[in-house]
Amino acid sequence: MPADAAIITVTSSADTSGVNSSSCTLRDAITSANTNSIIAGSSCSAGAGDDTIKFSESLANQTIILSMSELPEITSNITINGLGQDQTIIDANNSSGIFNIAFEGSLTLDELTLTGGSRSLDIGKLKPHSVSRRYEP
Repeated sequence: MPADAAIITVTSSADTSGVNSSSCTLRDAITSANTNSIIAGSSCSAGAGDDTIKFSESLANQTIILSMSELPEITSNITINGLGQDQTIIDANNSSGIFNIAFEGSLTLDELTLTGGSRSLDIGKLKPHSVSRRYEP
């Protein structure tokens, strides 16, 4: 990992933002990575350059159900590492897309499942070559 990068650990499957200073949600982790700052009301660490978001082992086999809207727009270079395709699931509940990637952002997804998105590929708005997915046989 480059020296100007951070690892941000998601510790809650809740779909909230800035409401629990003892946990880090996926929404807050993405915002921390995008802004390279600590989000008020969250325990997420600050991002720093190209960041990796990972999930606490305590979230194995829990589904993050998006109840607010799609996740914050990706405006930086972010890798999201799940705990396994059958253990980390992000479900848009058929009400929104999941990710929207800005022109200046990029997203790498590894070892997680996306489902229930209301847009093609369950992702949302994409720019060419902005998303990479790694699969293990």
